[in-house]
Amino acid sequence: DGAFYQPVRYEKHCQECHSLQIQQSLPKLHIPHGDSQKVRLFLAGLESSIESSVRATGVKEPVAVSNRVKEEKEALRQRGLFSLEDLQKRVFLQGDPQDVSGERLMRSGKPKFLTECAKCHTVNEGGNGFEMSVQAPQIPKRWLSKGAFNHLPHKASACIDCHGAATKSKLTSDILLPTQQSCTECHQPFAAGKEGVKFSCQNCHHFHSSYTAPLLEASSRPAVPSTPLKLQP
Repeated sequence: DGAFYQPVRYEKHCQECHSLQIQQSLPKLHIPHGDSQKVRLFLAGLESSIESSVRATGVKEPVAVSNRVKEEKEALRQRGLFSLEDLQKRVFLQGDPQDVSGERLMRSGKPKFLTECAKCHTVNEGGNGFEMSVQAPQIPKRWLSKGAFNHLPHKASACIDCHGAATKSKLTSDILLPTQQSCTECHQPFAAGKEGVKFSCQNCHHFHSSYTAPLLEASSRPAVPSTPLKLQP
């Protein structure tokens, strides 16, 4: 209905750039997303997952499977991954190093590097280094709890018209709400020499109306006189 947008989903909105593919030669071998315990179990049993992925590529003969698994494990060692602790640090905290040009290879048709959990999430390292966990992101469904802003009347505008700061954002902690100035570029009597759109206080601040929670609780409201005030002569 325009009042809300669907929540951000890794598989739909993030995966294209932030890959969890752990081995470039095994495109179907991905680290699970959304559950820290499943990630730790996946890494602990990585050799078994590699074997299953090798078989999924069409390699069936036991000796060929064994040789391919050895090749994949050697490729991991060449990336500096020698132990479970190395794997956990790479997956949760570090990610793969940058390529020689200083940038990750994304959207270019070239192999994607592994993106670390800490790129987007807060990671708790745990006491012994093997209990790393990821805090669930806290993204409100509605940032202005008493504001009934609707995107539908603004569908003719591009997202960056109001959320231009998103193009320069580097941190997942950034809150990219439009500023009042960005609103008044259109919501004013005259915009760019043309008649502007609605700009009364009520157009933006109608969340003060009675259909939402009152601004003052009953106990804090000033008392209203029961009889009209009379001025002394």
